[in-house]
Amino acid sequence: MKNYKNLLLFALFTAVALAIGCKDEKDEDPDPQPTEYSLGWFGSDDPSQVPSSTNFGFGSDNVPPSYSLVDKFPPIGDQGQYGTCVAWAVGYNTKTMVNGLSKGYGASDLASPNKQFSPRDLFTAIDDANKGANCGGTNFNFALDVVQNRGIATLATAPYTTNLGTCEKATLDPAWTQEAANYKFKFWRKIDASVQAIKENISQNVPVVFGARLADNFMSHNSDEVISSATSYENVGQHAYHAMVIAGYDDMRTTESRPGSR
Repeated sequence: MKNYKNLLLFALFTAVALAIGCKDEKDEDPDPQPTEYSLGWFGSDDPSQVPSSTNFGFGSDNVPPSYSLVDKFPPIGDQGQYGTCVAWAVGYNTKTMVNGLSKGYGASDLASPNKQFSPRDLFTAIDDANKGANCGGTNFNFALDVVQNRGIATLATAPYTTNLGTCEKATLDPAWTQEAANYKFKFWRKIDASVQAIKENISQNVPVVFGARLADNFMSHNSDEVISSATSYENVGQHAYHAMVIAGYDDMRTTESRPGSR
């Protein structure tokens, strides 16, 4: 079996029923009762600029009817009032999952801050020109490039607190950067925004990071029922763009997604 240690695939697409993120600009949707803050994805990544030529050795149509990576992820966290969802999806969830998979971590390991990766460190390390002021959102490619080139510190070293300050790059603790050099992605790539491509990667233990636009029924959803359509955007409005990780699928239900954070 191939070893996919340090491998990350990136899918960026807009799903009608699953729109997520953090966008500060107004859009055409009415927003009479907007959320108090954006979730953190700008929604303006250009997929054509993302490398996609690498052959990972996938491509078989023979995928299992269901597959789940959920138990390979750390517990779902809380991004609070900050627009840091991209850093949660890319850093805390995906890097923790990939690292844990390569090391054989179990649930207790994945729940330990010294084996989880810090969304605070990752978001702060992104150049200020590539993120919103006061922790106000960013795009996937910036976060992915930081983890590949600089790395990411653990949550034990860079805790995510209720007061993150401004998230300016100048506030990085040198100790975070020193530790981050030990934990990098080898590479990441775009995949086809198709159900088949997603299933092929998930079934090979490769998580898929994606962005989507969340409707009001998604934001208030609290059951095991599958959401198959969007409702209004009256409450989420311009704040509805969010980052998540696809962590499994089931042909008897639908593609299973997991929020990068609450």
